[in-house]
Amino acid sequence: MLTIPTVEILNKLASESDTLYSQGGLLYKYSFGHRCAHSDLSNIEGVATNNEVETLEFFIASAVSDPYPVVTSHEVKQVCSKLLSSLANDFNGFQGPRVFIEEDDISKTVTLVYTASNDYHVLKLFWSID
Repeated sequence: MLTIPTVEILNKLASESDTLYSQGGLLYKYSFGHRCAHSDLSNIEGVATNNEVETLEFFIASAVSDPYPVVTSHEVKQVCSKLLSSLANDFNGFQGPRVFIEEDDISKTVTLVYTASNDYHVLKLFWSID
């Protein structure tokens, strides 16, 4: 379950995104599946890989600063680190996160998956320009 500190980080990101994209912005959805992790998630590492962290950083940069970032700022890297640390506390003892991204020209979806004992927790972040 997401804790208050994690929700506060997500709400702050959503608020910042709303000011940049009046008809779009950042949305997030958390879900839990009891005994539903039987799909092939066995290759989930204990922590996010560097590539997965970078994927999340670029997603956050798109949502709060530049829709098409080439590099990410120090501030974005910090908030990404803070979010991942907060999620690590929320899901202590779980495997993950496994980070998946889907994107097109005007939107991105990042999915973070944590698993334990055949249960899974999914945080889906969606951002769009409109």
